[in-house]
Amino acid sequence: MAIRRTATKPVAALTALLVLLGVSATAPSPSGAVLGSEISSAPDIIWDVTTPDPSVRHTGPIAALVRDLVEYDGMMYVAGRFLDVLAPDGTTYSQPHLARFDLETGVWDDTFRPVVDGTVYAMEITADGRLYVGGELTGGVALYDARTGVRNTTFTPGIVNSWAHPPCSTSRSSATSCTPAAPSRTHRAPHWSTLPVSTPRPVCSTPAGSPPRTSTP
Repeated sequence: MAIRRTATKPVAALTALLVLLGVSATAPSPSGAVLGSEISSAPDIIWDVTTPDPSVRHTGPIAALVRDLVEYDGMMYVAGRFLDVLAPDGTTYSQPHLARFDLETGVWDDTFRPVVDGTVYAMEITADGRLYVGGELTGGVALYDARTGVRNTTFTPGIVNSWAHPPCSTSRSSATSCTPAAPSRTHRAPHWSTLPVSTPRPVCSTPAGSPPRTSTP
């Protein structure tokens, strides 16, 4: 016996598929209407950081303003080479290098106002609320209270390097008149000259009486 195919079977299959997907085949879904009404063309309310620090030395060619992010106690801590915080309406607020935003709303917390005098490359927050930051700032590394933003002035590692502010300075304006300390260590290797840390490239030298070096392909 031949089986007669009708046009109703594809329609029935399509209806069953729509039912499985939770979509009515006869009337628009009320939930779809609600979803459509929630779509808005208004711009999102976003806080941001802006204004790159022109005095940065170590990573000048890098355009990124944010170098590290750490979440702690419902807040997102943002560190980098920025000088200002940017509000959704375009207003800027001075808050160099370290700022805090609400983790849920994204709003800048203007009660957290740490004073950091140089670009921050990394930070770490301990369970008890100690905020360590490192970078091109006085002393190389600093300690802050993660809740209040107050700097712990008893923590003074005094790290010396070739690109941060000298440890004898307490402000960016006076750093230019301060003489940095001499490098505390040198690179040493066989047949290499002894050079300060600040030298960008070591120079290879041949000891007196030694035959000249040649390279073999």
